[in-house]
Amino acid sequence: MPTIEDVLGDPQPPTYVPFRNLILLSLTMSYAEVTKASHVFTGLQVHDEYGYWDTTQKFVDSINAVAAQNRTHKVEVVAPFSHLSKYQEIQICREMDKFSLLYHTISCYNPKDGLSCGKCPTCAERIANFAKVGIVDPIEYYNPIPWVELIERHAGIKY
Repeated sequence: MPTIEDVLGDPQPPTYVPFRNLILLSLTMSYAEVTKASHVFTGLQVHDEYGYWDTTQKFVDSINAVAAQNRTHKVEVVAPFSHLSKYQEIQICREMDKFSLLYHTISCYNPKDGLSCGKCPTCAERIANFAKVGIVDPIEYYNPIPWVELIERHAGIKY
């Protein structure tokens, strides 16, 4: 598994899965049509696009252009965070008093027994952004995370 340093600046990092979001959204849109749902929501955010072409708003707009050709049932993909950073998303959860929603998320490329690794690129970004906000991530990691040090360094908060 590469580290964040290994993938930064790489136009297609080794964690890229060909057409992953096209496949997942196509399956979800198919299910939405069958169940008569009109919208599918996806959690794409702006920093994903550094290495993944299928995480951009342009990609979502393209998928919606194809979906609009459906003659019988319209399904629209909505990516409400596509122009926001992870930092902004965490801030919004905190401001809305919905921080508890983050207890049920996992971003890790290398989880073990339901726990995140804390080392892969996605974990590194997640940890850094929680530290910038000045909050310890509510999920568990199987590798130790030096939260106090990270929060002091990124958010300037002294413990």
